[in-house]
Amino acid sequence: MDSITFLTAFLVAGGAFTFWCSLKNDDWFFNFPGPSQALILVLGRPAARIFYLLFSLVLLGWGVVRMVDPPRRIPVAFIDEVARPGGVNLTDGSKALPELHQKRAEIRHLQTDATGWTSFWWPLHRNLPYFADARDSSLAGPDFSEGFHFRKRSVGNLMVEGRVLYFDANRVSCDNWLFSSHPLSSAAFAVVICTPEASQANGFSESLAVFYCRANTPLYQRLFD
Repeated sequence: MDSITFLTAFLVAGGAFTFWCSLKNDDWFFNFPGPSQALILVLGRPAARIFYLLFSLVLLGWGVVRMVDPPRRIPVAFIDEVARPGGVNLTDGSKALPELHQKRAEIRHLQTDATGWTSFWWPLHRNLPYFADARDSSLAGPDFSEGFHFRKRSVGNLMVEGRVLYFDANRVSCDNWLFSSHPLSSAAFAVVICTPEASQANGFSESLAVFYCRANTPLYQRLFD
């Protein structure tokens, strides 16, 4: 189950459970230690029941809307393009760095060490067919199955903020699901698709700034660990 389906199921199940317990005035539900106790203490149990009934309807309505009109998913073509900027296989240690050097007209701020590339920036141009998906993915929260929200941080004099995706050695996007075959700990590099605001602040006025950082480097450990 991906994050889109999980969130929809959680909203519907949570809404139905809360509605039933509130409607039946279930003692177990209202006596369970937690926020309900504080709410009952402030409002009284009758008012708390009304609050939870209304809250459950909001959860149910949200879940039903997501079932009728599921959130869009990031297209596979977009994920493949992000994992191979300019066609470069970033996990090929012997070829990645020379190929990145050959694309200096497009790759920006390339940083290297004795082991190869460590970080760089890449512009995602608005004429690409998946540009709108990339822009949306940098702003949306849990409605995209790939990636996680990345809060604002700085790399030198540039700002990184948007949506971070992790890729393993096979360029498969990693996740944080329990018992996953692609956990975040297996990431070979991380990619942050910056928000339009962060991209413009970094001088990417006609494109989205995409920041790449290789795992097991000091910069990666500072930003992503």
